[in-house]
Amino acid sequence: VATSHSSFVIKSSAPSFAPDGGEFTNEVTVLMDSTTVGTKIYYTLDGSSPTEASSLYTGGITVSKTGVQVRAIAIAADKAPSVVVTSNAFQIKSAKPTFFANGTHWAGAPESEGDFVEMAEIHIACDTPGADLYYTLDGSSPTASSLLYEGPFLVKKYGDTTVKAVSVATDMSTSPTAMSSTYDIIQQVPAPQFDPAASEPFVTSVTFTISSQVSLVSIYFTTDGSEPNQHAAQ
Repeated sequence: VATSHSSFVIKSSAPSFAPDGGEFTNEVTVLMDSTTVGTKIYYTLDGSSPTEASSLYTGGITVSKTGVQVRAIAIAADKAPSVVVTSNAFQIKSAKPTFFANGTHWAGAPESEGDFVEMAEIHIACDTPGADLYYTLDGSSPTASSLLYEGPFLVKKYGDTTVKAVSVATDMSTSPTAMSSTYDIIQQVPAPQFDPAASEPFVTSVTFTISSQVSLVSIYFTTDGSEPNQHAAQ
């Protein structure tokens, strides 16, 4: 009677990842687990195969570089090491820029709207430390070759302007394109001029003229100290 003896190899359960890849902003914390009781998990982030000499998993690990794949192995006493498992790639993007505009709002317009008199000071911010911000003012999509944001800047062009911006950071994917509100820069007519000047003293009465540096302009006035508007004398 012939007999054969076979050996059984019991391996640790392979680690699992949560999350297993995906797109994230700035960074992501990756958790790993194995269903084998008492197992230790070793991992790498540089693409090499993990061994007992690799980093020991003791809790959530932070991935802050785009394209990283976590590789891991589970090792437990009296068991063979698990197979090496590799996560899906993590795409880490820098944060999408945000905008803030400061200036003189057009009379009667809510401050939440983008109507400004003569100019608006534009601020761009980003929650990714060390990120460079690039922007455009002509409606085109910004890239790392566009205008570099170095601090608040003025928009003086009359009419509508929309700012678009992206953030670019080392080891991260470029942020999604952010688009500001539409800033409507309104030209204000210069104040009328009096001749003679109203500060001069006069006896009994005076005849004076009111003029403007701008042609084809309508001038409204009052003589009772009230604020003039379009319903006042012309």
